Order: sequence, then C-alpha cells, then structure tokens
Amino acid sequence: MARKDEFELLGVKECIGKCASFALTEKGKELVLTTPPFSEKVLPFELSRLKEASDIILVNGKFPLRNASDLLKSYTRASKGGTLEERELYSIAEEIEVSKEVKTYFAPLEEEAANLHEEAMRLEIREDLMEKIFSCIGNDLSVMDSASHKLLGIRKSITSTKKEIVSCLPSILSKYASFLTSMQFALKNGHYTLPVSSSFKNVVRGLIQDISSSENTYFIEPEELLQKNAKLEELYAEERVEVARILAELSSHVHDEVDVLMENATILSDLDYLQAKVLYGETYSGHVGDLSTEGTLFLPAAFHPLLEVATIVKNDFSLNSKKRVV
Repeated sequence: MARKDEFELLGVKECIGKCASFALTEKGKELVLTTPPFSEKVLPFELSRLKEASDIILVNGKFPLRNASDLLKSYTRASKGGTLEERELYSIAEEIEVSKEVKTYFAPLEEEAANLHEEAMRLEIREDLMEKIFSCIGNDLSVMDSASHKLLGIRKSITSTKKEIVSCLPSILSKYASFLTSMQFALKNGHYTLPVSSSFKNVVRGLIQDISSSENTYFIEPEELLQKNAKLEELYAEERVEVARILAELSSHVHDEVDVLMENATILSDLDYLQAKVLYGETYSGHVGDLSTEGTLFLPAAFHPLLEVATIVKNDFSLNSKKRVV
C-alpha cells in the first residue's frame, strides 16, 4: 500500500476530491472521500463492480439518483420514537421514490451487471409509507390541508375568520377616523390595530399592542376585533396541535420501517459512490483497467488528471519484470 507521503506527492487527495464532486448524495460523497485503497483480496471484486457500472451507464445512462442529504440522524431519531419535521419526512418519501426508480432501472440488467443487479434487488420499496407522506406533506414542505379532515376544517375556519375581520375593517376605520394619526390599519404582533393619537388613547376602547417611539401614536386593537382575533388565535393553536399529531403519526410509520429504510439508504449511497467514480473517469475519457496477475503494467495514452487536458501530452507507460522503472 502506498505511503501517505506518496499519495500526497501524486495528488491523490485532490483527485479524490474532484471525484467526490460527482456524487449526488452526502453519504456517496463521504464514501468517495473516506474509502481506503482496496486490498489485493477485495480489489478484483471492486473492479468488477466498477466495470459493471461503467458499462451499463454507457448503454443505459446514469443511475436514477438525486441530490440528497444524509438521513441517518432522522432515521436514528425516528427509531427512538422522536417526531420528524416536514422536511425530513418529505426527504424520506423522496428516498423511497428513488429506491423504486433504481430498482426498476436495474431489474432487466441481471446478465449485464450481476453484482449491481443483486445489490439493487435488495432494495425494499415501502410504497405505502411514501404515499402517506406525499399525501400529507407538499413539495413546499408544509403539511397540506388534505392531511386530515380535522386540519381541513380548522384551516377553513381560519380563512373564514380572517375574511370576517377584513370585511369589518372599513367601518371600524370610519368610526374612529377623528381619533387617528393615519387612515389605515397597522399590523402589530399579528393583529390589526388603529394608529390612535395619544390624546385619544382613552377614548378608543381596546388593547394596546404597541406605542410609537415618539409616544404620539398608540396602536390599539379595537374591541370590535378582540373577540374575532381571540377566535383566530385559538384556531391557530388547534392547527399547531393537529399538525404536530400528523407529524408524530407519520414519524411512527417511519419508526416501524426504519431498518429497511436505512439499508436502502446504504445501497443508494454505494451506487452513488460507484457512479461518481465512473463519471469522473468519463471526463478524461478513461476506462476501468484490467487487473494483471503477471506483474505487468500498461497505461496507454496516460496523463495525470490534475493537469490541463487541452494542453497535456499523453504517453504510453509499460512496466514488466524486465522493465521496472519508467
């Protein structure tokens, strides 16, 4: 195995860093950056896997992977009974969707890529869980109205109450016009308030939400709106409780499937790791080498990948038992 200083001299670390940039998943990047050189025992198998990946990408195109964050922390929290956020749940559903697409991609490739086919067929697709999450959480990463009948009802009430509040604003403004410093409502702490002159602060009945820096204007929530706003606050509280319940329920379903989901994530990361190496090699018109058992080395049209391809001079290198030095 090459010593650390030899790796540094050859620029291996920089090459690995470039290779990692072709990975789509955080875990795939990590595998590229941290996987040590293979032993003689493992190398033939790893070369065969890489050759399979190179061949099928050439014919069938890239694996159907996507940019994805590492969900290990999310899976770990779910396994302990924790509640996941909307973003985490949506990412989990997307990962299930990707697992399904990857399995479909590899399904007909048993002869062309036996090793990778076998690995992809180990993916277990939890489609019911994926559909549950997608039916509750939208691509804007918020819980949708359709997540439950109760949530839909609460949000309809919120919309109705807001309309009631807005509809009565003009008459309230007209009623107190002579006491105001401006003929428009001001939103303070999420409440519609009247900008009342300090001289009339005791005339307009309601709740003071704010005072201007000059103390000339008091922002008063008029009593006509207090009850409606109280109802609105109550509805928002009910909404938060129902959203929390939905997230907890979805998280419990993830908990039930967490072992399968984590194994799927491992498989996808490994395929991403292989694809990154293939795509990096393609940028230099490279190919997967054959392993020699006779102590020979032949590198046709070779060059260092850190050099500028446009100006580089390529050379053939050949080493054997008689010629061991370039």
